Amino acid sequence: IINNFAEQLRIACRLMNYFYIVDDSTDVEDEATVRVIIDSMMDAFHHPEKPRPDGDPILGEVARQ
Repeated sequence: IINNFAEQLRIACRLMNYFYIVDDSTDVEDEATVRVIIDSMMDAFHHPEKPRPDGDPILGEVARQ
């Protein structure tokens, strides 16, 4: 649990920036492409230690970091 308010605020700001990037990137894509992006992001969230494969959507690497 994070007890420091400044740390909580920093994490919240990073998350909001990430949401903006995801929204902006997926608005212009078709359903199949968005599914590939989301699957990559979810895999990165679940396995942050795993390097992203070549050709993986950049949002997967952003999620991993």
